[in-house]
Amino acid sequence: MSVWITRSAPDNLRTARELHALGQRPLMVPVITTVARYQPPITSLPDAIVFTSVHAVRHFARRDQLASVPVFAASGSVANAASLAGYGTVTSTGNDDEMLSDLIGHVLPPAARILLLCGDSTSPIVADRLAARDCRVARQPVYKSVPVQDHALVPVTGAMDRISAIVLHSRSGAERIVPMLRGARWRGALWCISEQAARACSELQHVSVHTATHPTEGSLLDMIARISPAGQKRPSQPRRRNAAILTSALQSRRSSRGLAARNDNVPDVSPDDHPDPTAA
Repeated sequence: MSVWITRSAPDNLRTARELHALGQRPLMVPVITTVARYQPPITSLPDAIVFTSVHAVRHFARRDQLASVPVFAASGSVANAASLAGYGTVTSTGNDDEMLSDLIGHVLPPAARILLLCGDSTSPIVADRLAARDCRVARQPVYKSVPVQDHALVPVTGAMDRISAIVLHSRSGAERIVPMLRGARWRGALWCISEQAARACSELQHVSVHTATHPTEGSLLDMIARISPAGQKRPSQPRRRNAAILTSALQSRRSSRGLAARNDNVPDVSPDDHPDPTAA
């Protein structure tokens, strides 16, 4: 049996890899695509840029003067996309929104100006956590999500009996497939990233709906690992040690570029805080 990943490309590739590592058989057929939104001109340089997704990097009309602004990314794949787009200083904390805001709060001075680039339906969690750290956050949606046409769903419409679970990354994605599931009288499990996505499926019969503890990719995958028949455990993330290494690396790079060599908001990092590079 297969697990249908409804997430839009190219982020669905990362989800598919994670599910494959958990023993699942992923089927990638997006139900949502993204298009660029109008982006007002930037009148002053921010202290840092935060990209919430690969879509945000891809759809943002980058200005050359922003290439040297430090970038923080919501995941490794987003960081890689930002580096390929030409940004000089890019840092990621994996798929952990809380650790990302913690790192930014340590590295940047109080009242730092953050340009947060996202989609029109992106969760406000990161922005709220940064604002709680006294950062001045300008949240700018640079793309919006739109449903795909019916013909794009042909690969799954005739194969619903071979799909045991569906992964939903958004409410709009859930709303797109609910009529199809109802018409096919599909029975299976819906693995939802948020309460909003889960509520869109609440009236479906003979379907089990599971919701991640937090609306993040990491929390969603942890839930799937716990409840899925494959039952393989996801490797844990060394949160504190990763944060220390990333903070130290970013400060070193900022110093090499002639930026402030000392930031009193950055915690001291001792050699004992660095993990064995051969560890999993």
